[in-house]
Amino acid sequence: YLAKKKYGYSCVAKVNISKGEIISSDKIAYKVPGTGLSPSEVNRILNKISNKEILKDKEITSNDIE
Repeated sequence: YLAKKKYGYSCVAKVNISKGEIISSDKIAYKVPGTGLSPSEVNRILNKISNKEILKDKEITSNDIE
């Protein structure tokens, strides 16, 4: 489990995402460490509307969407 967090990937904002903006695949990147939403769970946030501003390189979580 610890190795998964250390070497796994998380979904992060590739660009700044404004509140009310649709989260599309071109706005998402995958970076280590894997402490957030994994790439296999990207469908939970893809094409959803952000409920707050998400800054570039910050993890995107299910709490960030409506």
